Formats: sequence, structure tokens, C-alpha cells
Amino acid sequence: MLVLLTFAALLLAPAAFAHFAFVPGEVPARSFARLQISVPNEEPNASTVRVAVQIPESVVFVRVPPTQGWTVNVEREPLDEPLLVGDRRVEDRISVVEWSGGEIAGTNSQSFAIRLAVPRGAGETLAFPATQTYSDDQVVEWVGPSGSDNPAPVLAVTPFDPAAESLPIRRAPQEAPPPAPTTTETTTEAVTEPDEEDEEETEAAPTSAADDDGGVSAPLLIALAVGLAGVLVLAGWLLARRRRAS
Repeated sequence: MLVLLTFAALLLAPAAFAHFAFVPGEVPARSFARLQISVPNEEPNASTVRVAVQIPESVVFVRVPPTQGWTVNVEREPLDEPLLVGDRRVEDRISVVEWSGGEIAGTNSQSFAIRLAVPRGAGETLAFPATQTYSDDQVVEWVGPSGSDNPAPVLAVTPFDPAAESLPIRRAPQEAPPPAPTTTETTTEAVTEPDEEDEEETEAAPTSAADDDGGVSAPLLIALAVGLAGVLVLAGWLLARRRRAS
């Protein structure tokens, strides 16, 4: 009887521990880790059709290689401050990775590749809450602590290993503000200083009171006087001639 119970426990053990898991399950701090997320199908009458994983805030850089037969979608969120990842300036990070369009059927499992920049905190454990959606619309949330019925996949961070592949991450220098745009006013009209002739032409000539009142000028009066004297002389000469004739 004891042998039968032991054999049954061995058969059930893989199913009990066949949950979301990182392979490998631990990575050195400050490394650029190459990982696989192993996802088994745990429903006998449905297939896994969607997998989504949340990325911890301390993981600021993620790359997701393609997985054959699956479509990758990501959600992004802005970083608190820009970073230089290698020589690349980064202002946001991937916060959720989703694989869809494929199928994990029966008792099969699927490995999804992912690369991430491991934070500096050696000794900490990073949790990656996940959801698994089945073809019958059932959604299983893998968000619990280790040892629970639905534990979140975790990644243990070990001390820094100089031999491990790394990816330098540092604060990005502040970008210099762009120079203020310069504007130059242009005009099609020539701007010149007026000359003396222009000044004389633009000044009004003074006028006399007689001009203002419409009176006769002095030269005209003299001409009229001279003309009148001539008429008087001519009239006197004609009168004197008539008297002689009589």
C-alpha cells in the first residue's frame, strides 16, 4: 500500500509544480539575462491562447524575441527620468508583455523567450504577476506568493558575476534646451533720410492776410494805376484836339 501511495505521489508531483516558471530561475545582478518563461497548459478541455506577464518597476529595459506562431504586444510606461542603456537613450519601459494568437493544447507547454536588464539588488526576488487565458474564456491569474495555488513566476537575483553578459545602465545627461528661434523683420520699402529739398517741399509756405482774405496784391494795384493814368492822358489829348478843330 505504501508503495502505491508513493508511486501516486510521484505521478502527481509534476502536475502540482507545473506552473509558470522562469528558466533559469536565478540570474546575476546587473546582467542582461536571457530567459525562457515556461507555460504549461493545465486545463484538459481547453487550450492556452493568451499569456500576459507584468514586468516589475525595477526592471527598466526588456527585449522580447519573437516566438514562432505567437504575436507579441507590449505596454509601455514613462520612466521617472531618462536613462542611457548602453548608448541608447531610453525614456520609457515595457511594463506588460503579451503573447497571443498561438495555442498550447493538451498537456503541452510553451517556452517564451525574454531578455531583461537585471537590477542591482543582489539577494532580492523579482515577482512577475501573470495571466493565462484559455480557449473557453477562463482566465487564471498567477499572482500569489510562492507555495500558493497560483504563485506568480519569480526570478531570484544572485550576486554580480563579472563573467555574465551585462548592459550598462546610467542616468542620461540632461539635454540642452533648443536655441530660441531668431526672427528678422524685413520690409520692401526703402527707409531713407529726407534731403533738404524734401524738407522744403513738405514745409507749408507762410501766407499773408491779404492772400487769406482773397484781396488784390500790390503789383496789380500799381499796374491798374498806370493804366488809368494812360487813359486820362489819352482822354485829355483827344479833348484838346477837338477844341482846336472848332
